[in-house]
Amino acid sequence: MKVTFSSNLLPQKAILLTCSSHEGRCRGLLSQLSAWRPVEAIIFHYDDPNPKREENHRAMESDLQTMSVEPIELQFTEGNAVKSLHDNMSRLRHIMELRKDASIVLDISVFTRRHLLMMLRWLDDEGYWDRLTIVYSEPEDYDVSQFIPLSFGLTSLQQIPGFSACPDLSRPVHLVLFLGYEGDRALAVYEHVEP
Repeated sequence: MKVTFSSNLLPQKAILLTCSSHEGRCRGLLSQLSAWRPVEAIIFHYDDPNPKREENHRAMESDLQTMSVEPIELQFTEGNAVKSLHDNMSRLRHIMELRKDASIVLDISVFTRRHLLMMLRWLDDEGYWDRLTIVYSEPEDYDVSQFIPLSFGLTSLQQIPGFSACPDLSRPVHLVLFLGYEGDRALAVYEHVEP
């Protein structure tokens, strides 16, 4: 259920998990806060070179420091997502243990899909699910210059690490799609898998 955001809906004592991006909406949550402050803030920092992301990252750090919260930066390499997640887990687990009484606010606005799904799986496996609040900053619009689609073609299909299944070979192939605004992409996946 979609609920209009109000910082009053956030848990009073919480750890903020977010990430920086070239998209301005990575700062969406921080721009909408009134009196709410996280007790701890973790910003995932992706490794691809992008000046706009670096600008937003510095602004997010500054926003948090203005709230008297010193953010913790965790590096994440999308090209080697599993290793990056593994490398960050002991630090995350340590922070969560220090703040056992705190809730978790996860801003999923600009996480890459793979990172988000692995992060959700980790939070569930570690038993943090009942402490979790998820927020999302929806983009106002997409830049679709000269009627060019946001994405086109299908390079490959990959299984998300941690989301394996044991298919029953006596049954037909099943497919679950996460439908969003990219109908053509969903259709391409459907045609490729042929469930």
